[in-house]
Amino acid sequence: MAHFAQIIRTISVLFIIAIASPAAADEGAETFIQSLSSDAFNIINGDAPEAERRENLRSFLSSNINFRRVSGFALGQYGRQITPDQREEFITLFTSYSLGLYEEQLFRYAGQTMTVTKSVDRSARDVIVYTTVSSKDPQLDGLEVMWRVAKGKNGGYSVFDVGAEGVWLVIAKRDEYTSIIANNGGGERGMAKLLEDLRAQVAAL
Repeated sequence: MAHFAQIIRTISVLFIIAIASPAAADEGAETFIQSLSSDAFNIINGDAPEAERRENLRSFLSSNINFRRVSGFALGQYGRQITPDQREEFITLFTSYSLGLYEEQLFRYAGQTMTVTKSVDRSARDVIVYTTVSSKDPQLDGLEVMWRVAKGKNGGYSVFDVGAEGVWLVIAKRDEYTSIIANNGGGERGMAKLLEDLRAQVAAL
């Protein structure tokens, strides 16, 4: 019994240590996001004509966000129930739509700065990096923007999702997209409706 009691005490101590210990930070992911945000703002705040700055920003974001991987997550279970042609069109439309959305959101912060405050490892290859916006606009000053960063096998980093005020963009889109597919027959039929909606949204950008 004494031996059993010692085991229980040991497990209890280990459990207390586990819940009290903060999640590890990831300096590599923090450096990646600080550099990415700084480079993005340098493009946004540059002297080039706005159309050129927007084009440059889209190109820059495309090289730092793995849209093929993110689009697979956004489709959820339906990614296995659609045709290859539907999947490829979805990736193209989702990429165009996301780039337009990121572009508009980042241009809202023109003239501002963004500083990394901390990071938390969700897993060996999944990190949340927290940043804070510094702005003369009281509605933006102090806004916390979260970046979900994927770590590649080769040690590189890419953005997987962006969130603010408790809302993650890709997670929100996943809920929206899977609902549209489910409510329109599921599988290929539901996907056809989603693609129709996405074509209209991209055309409106």
